[in-house]
Amino acid sequence: MDTIYDRLIVFLERFKTVTTLGDISSQSSRRPLSDTEKTLIDGIQRALHWYGITSRERDRLDRFLAIWITLEAILDCVSYPGVFDGERQKVKKFIDESIEKAPYPKGDDPMLSVSSDVLKGRLLTSEWPLPRRLELFAKSFKISLQESDIALVRKLGRLRGQVLHCGKHETVIPESQLREMEYLTERLIIAASVCAYMKLEDKQKHTLHILPIGPEGGAAPLLLDGRSVAYELHMQQTETGEQREGWIIDGLVYDESNSEIK
Repeated sequence: MDTIYDRLIVFLERFKTVTTLGDISSQSSRRPLSDTEKTLIDGIQRALHWYGITSRERDRLDRFLAIWITLEAILDCVSYPGVFDGERQKVKKFIDESIEKAPYPKGDDPMLSVSSDVLKGRLLTSEWPLPRRLELFAKSFKISLQESDIALVRKLGRLRGQVLHCGKHETVIPESQLREMEYLTERLIIAASVCAYMKLEDKQKHTLHILPIGPEGGAAPLLLDGRSVAYELHMQQTETGEQREGWIIDGLVYDESNSEIK
């Protein structure tokens, strides 16, 4: 695309198709939304807000900061397993004990002293760094990322730090990289707009029981783990190009990869 306006038109057309034929509008009109779906929709709306700001900005640095906020907003659409969840709790315990045992010299200026509390605050955060959240986001929506996508986010993340935390407002953001970032963010918004993602680290094997269609027709009743649920049928395309059925329930997708279908 020659200009951001051309790309914006194409993106909005794609997004319109998703919201009309996908799930946001149809789920909103059929039944109350779950907290998961509300989080998805709120994040998409916030991302679109900042995406719009990106399209209107003329200054390249302001465009970059706006598209970065767009990226953070769309990645916040879903929940992630904690860094130290499950077996990883052992890692946290080891780090905690090591920090407590470390030697801490006392300096003349208490503002520059290093303590166990300072280190724990920086090392024991439960949130993943943004590049890892991007990878987890892609996995949860079953979308493909290139290695260059991750490398791009890491590189621009360092430039963002120079601008916001080091005051280097003269930092040059290459136009080509900015356009790649915008395209990546558009792909993520489209992915989130189908309102269905896989819960990461959900070890449970679910059971989907599709009941016979009643005499009045309509959609077949469906039981998830024995309880009747409202759902949306979601056709997914595998890496080999095959179509596979999935069912969107409370904003999460259930298919043969995580469920036994009867």
